Amino acid sequence: MTGADIIERPYSNELSAEIEHQFPGEVALSLAYYHREIRRDIGSKNLLAPPDSYIPLRVVEKSSGQEVTVYNLAPNLRNRFDTLWDNFPEMNADYNGVEVTARKRLSNNWTLVGGITYGRNTGDVYGSIANLNNPNYTFRRGVLLAQDIPFTLKASGTYQLPYAMSLSGSAQHYSGFAEMDTVSVSRDTVTLTQVTQNIAVAESGNTRLPGVTMFDISFRKTIQAARASIEPVVDIFNIGNANTVVRRTTQLGPAYDRVLKILLPRMVKFGVNVNF
Repeated sequence: MTGADIIERPYSNELSAEIEHQFPGEVALSLAYYHREIRRDIGSKNLLAPPDSYIPLRVVEKSSGQEVTVYNLAPNLRNRFDTLWDNFPEMNADYNGVEVTARKRLSNNWTLVGGITYGRNTGDVYGSIANLNNPNYTFRRGVLLAQDIPFTLKASGTYQLPYAMSLSGSAQHYSGFAEMDTVSVSRDTVTLTQVTQNIAVAESGNTRLPGVTMFDISFRKTIQAARASIEPVVDIFNIGNANTVVRRTTQLGPAYDRVLKILLPRMVKFGVNVNF
């Protein structure tokens, strides 16, 4: 094995820049920029089946009625594999984001922090196990399905009540994750040399899950007992009992858009913290 054949360790570069300005009333406002890039990530190619060994077929997928192009591997290459794992530039990923944050430090018994983030996370949407030579992996470059959240709004604060009690809360809203609509081309539609192929019909992010909005609150009281500090706590999560869809079927057909998962329901938690 020559030096050129050795897989190199993937790496990540991160760059951030931030400016902050102090205002009267214990208030600070900051603006930050973030850039992150992943390089030399590892992918795979089947060297015995180059891209030009796949024959394009225009078909209408049976269960969805969607017309797509599916690529059929040349029959003489059936079950032939010589997989090369290497650092491929096609696997590179990038994130760019801007964040604005406002902070009100604790004074007059209350504190508040809030921020808005806008960013974009792009890369190879299929991952390392998806053969880079297989043209059926369409729309490979795009926003990352489980990572890209373009817009986030968060705020949290605490108010100190009389009698060593405090009330805190948080609110957040963020864009839903990107989705990728697909069709499953099986032998019901056309007989292929390879197994059933899942074909993306549009780039990732063409559809998205609904945005999520949630509110949480927490109530605490500190009780001094000799050298110990006892703090009963009541936490309420998802106080509005939001039932936003967070996962659904994206394969076109009879089950398309079927809800698979929603936010966890309202939850109340009681606890006691003891310090001594």
